[in-house]
Amino acid sequence: MDIQGKRFLILGAGGQIGVETALRISALSPQSICIHSLKKEEVTSLKKQIQQISPNLDVFLSWGDIFMTNENIYYQGDVLDCKREFSYEEIDCLLSRQTRIYKLTLLFKPDIIIDATNSATTLSNYEIPMPRVNEKYRVLIYDSLKLEIGIYSLKKFILGLRFCFDELELSSYIKVSTTGLGGLGLNIEYTHGDENKSFLSENIWNKLIFSGVQHQMLWSLARTVAKEKKQVKIVVPATLVGFEQLSSFAIKNIERVSTKEDKVCIYRTNTCSKDQ
Repeated sequence: MDIQGKRFLILGAGGQIGVETALRISALSPQSICIHSLKKEEVTSLKKQIQQISPNLDVFLSWGDIFMTNENIYYQGDVLDCKREFSYEEIDCLLSRQTRIYKLTLLFKPDIIIDATNSATTLSNYEIPMPRVNEKYRVLIYDSLKLEIGIYSLKKFILGLRFCFDELELSSYIKVSTTGLGGLGLNIEYTHGDENKSFLSENIWNKLIFSGVQHQMLWSLARTVAKEKKQVKIVVPATLVGFEQLSSFAIKNIERVSTKEDKVCIYRTNTCSKDQ
């Protein structure tokens, strides 16, 4: 990929992958770089690191939830989007041009977007306001609403991104994604400090669903823009990815809390295996 002289927008710049991506690109003589994350302090800290590498590089800051409309989004300190309520509307051309990805691209005009947002985790962790319903159906309705709102948010993002290609001269979008299960299968025992369960939690199921839906949408978008010699790429690490120091410690006092007849042994350490 040709980096020199190009304008880059890095989404998810507060995470380890986003930070490392921004730092490495900054050292390769881009024209400018816009770093976006959920929190202002994350991009403010990263800008200082970038300026140590490339003091003369133009670095622009943006922060806020790139998917939802119940939080402000900021560009260079000014409010870019001040909607406070989640709105569920038919997605058309007008709404696509009102998405945050479109507005950010319109302002900064990047040649290349690298998206390191932890999209699946972000969407699966949304707190959904619940209407008053029969307690018997509460869990079903809550999970259904969470899935519907998450998928709706992805649709808005993807269609907004399509208009970035069609109208704003975006040439490349690269998504650093996830398997949803940390590279493991349905026998996953734990992940990323999720709920203390020895079986798949609803949040983990949702991560798997959202990542799969996003991949399919991006594949369709790639087919859409390919005729114009533009590209959509998906990178899916299926192993531990990190750039910070790791530590390890011995696990002691493991306590078994189920019987052998259960065929599944659950331990206080959150491990799970058969016939132990």
